[in-house]
Amino acid sequence: MHLNNLRGAFLFILARFYFKKLKHFFCTNKMSKTYISFILLKNSTLTLSLMCLVLFFMLPSCRYKLSDAPEKTHVSKIIPTIKADPDFDWKMSRDVLFYIKNCQNEVIKISSTNGEILYHKGFSINKNYDVTINLPVGVSQVLINQQLVEITGKAVIFSLQKVKSEEATGFAVCLNGTSGYGEVTNSIISSYPFTMSAWFKPDAVINPNIDQVIFSFGASNNDNKQIGVYLSYSETASGIAAGTIAMRIKSNTPLNLYSDVVAEPGVWYHVAAVYFSKNVRKLYINGILKGTHTANLILPSNLSRFDVGRWADKTPDSYFHGSVDEVKLWNYQRTAAQVLLDMNDTFTGNEPGLIGFWPFEENAGITTADLSTNHRTMMLKNDVQWCFGNNIGDIDLDGIPDEQDDYPEDPLRAFDNYWPPTQATLAFEDLWPSIADYDFNDLVIGYLFKPVTNANNEIVEVFFNFEVKATGAGMQNGFGFSLPDCGIPPDSFLITGFQASNGITMFNANGTESGQTYLTVIPFDIVPKVGNTHFGLPYVAPAELSVKMEITGGRYFINDIGFESFNPFLIVNMVRSHEIHLPDYAPTDLMDFSLFKTRDDASNPPATWYKSFDNLPWGLNFPTDFAYTREKDTLWEGHLKFINWVNAKGSAYTDWFLNEPDYRNPDKIYSHPK
Repeated sequence: MHLNNLRGAFLFILARFYFKKLKHFFCTNKMSKTYISFILLKNSTLTLSLMCLVLFFMLPSCRYKLSDAPEKTHVSKIIPTIKADPDFDWKMSRDVLFYIKNCQNEVIKISSTNGEILYHKGFSINKNYDVTINLPVGVSQVLINQQLVEITGKAVIFSLQKVKSEEATGFAVCLNGTSGYGEVTNSIISSYPFTMSAWFKPDAVINPNIDQVIFSFGASNNDNKQIGVYLSYSETASGIAAGTIAMRIKSNTPLNLYSDVVAEPGVWYHVAAVYFSKNVRKLYINGILKGTHTANLILPSNLSRFDVGRWADKTPDSYFHGSVDEVKLWNYQRTAAQVLLDMNDTFTGNEPGLIGFWPFEENAGITTADLSTNHRTMMLKNDVQWCFGNNIGDIDLDGIPDEQDDYPEDPLRAFDNYWPPTQATLAFEDLWPSIADYDFNDLVIGYLFKPVTNANNEIVEVFFNFEVKATGAGMQNGFGFSLPDCGIPPDSFLITGFQASNGITMFNANGTESGQTYLTVIPFDIVPKVGNTHFGLPYVAPAELSVKMEITGGRYFINDIGFESFNPFLIVNMVRSHEIHLPDYAPTDLMDFSLFKTRDDASNPPATWYKSFDNLPWGLNFPTDFAYTREKDTLWEGHLKFINWVNAKGSAYTDWFLNEPDYRNPDKIYSHPK
């Protein structure tokens, strides 16, 4: 072998021997370049050759290792230093499950305590109803059908107190006041005690001199045997006010018990008549005892007929004009507490002692079912109409009263719902993985989703409404969102209305983004530039967009959409693989994962996403409108309680973004030019 070849081989082996130590020294020592230069100048030709070989092998490997190395000791780029707790979730709203009982055939309205914000609206077909609603963290009370409810945790269990009112729902029978009535002909009672109750609402008086009967027992072969409750109009000469609610027991001579309540047209009343014995009878109106009768009278015999809307004797008369609902008969004396329960609770028909129960919920036909175990069907005769509990119309015949139907002439649609309840706001910084000026105005976009449901609470369509309010970024950014928890098959969607024709991303035939595991929608592949972050420049009206999602197959409900998993993101400067999400929200399948753990990003998947070394985010989700700061003014310079909120891990100043006293520095917050 030639001497030069032997020397080269020797130098190669020697270089490999010292490679690791020299490599570590060079790659980590700040003085490494100067130090090696000194060695090269001072040593022999052999040493020079050796060091050149070492550097030859070392430098490529060193470049690779530097690009893959963890960050050095972190120095916060935020002044003043804000170091959020690693467990802080940055959320300003939370999801609350509402489980509502005792609400069959009721329109359910959940609203703010002042009634100005509608959180949810739907129709309860069954006895129980549940829905998840996204509420601002500070909301601790809501109204459920005008009843105040406290929110103390992640779920609310509430039993609806059913009280008839102008907004009462469910079906009823409406009687014409001249001939219409309901009748059961087989005998129901034969002895004391018993109780009869019902809801009723009178309409305008047709004949001011004729009584109107709510319900009664009678002997079909005798005119002088009657038991029942009626509105007195024929006894005004005796000093009884017209329309007074009264109860009667008659065996030849009538014994009447008059209340002090005059029934007004258009108002619902609950009445319960308790026949305890031959000398004790009680009348309750709206759960309140209004009189006790002690005159002695043996129960009339042969009470073979029970009628709703007239006297049930041999020659029936005194027809009722108005609505009657939820008629019940019991074979014992109901106490005051039980009468109140009867008024406010929902019954199945299997309750002990319940011998007749007609809830009038069929909404069609000439018969109505007795849900008690006796199953005595009631016949509806002479133009009895089906109506709602509040006796208002239903033009489209979908089962929802017109006044509560957002689409009264459309049988396919019934309710507009909103998620979140009012327009919320997303604000992004777009220089991730680097921390920048932290003014959170690179993209400020309002959003409000409107799912439209039918009378069965099934989703018909969803409108995703967006409002681009500010674009402080110099780049051409896009915007999208995914719904990882969506339980609707992809082929059941049709997405239209999005603005994404710049070739930045690809779409499936139904408008969803292709290449995604979860439903992903791209409203803007390039967000319209509106500016609105610099004082002195003209104000540009927000760019509005409504993306429509139609449900083309299957029966699905609001909870199936998975709004709770809403995962919005910014697409950076037309690079589809560069996404910025809210803190701890995972990227989509199209993300370039090599960007994580670079520069200021301290993501630690799968638990931590899009947080800096100070646990700060690049995106925030506000449950309301957001007054963002001017260009280059930090979030905490404009919103003076922001740092307090962060330091308290969200337990204090939950409303820091609102315009409360001493919460803002108006000189730092962007406002419309006058």
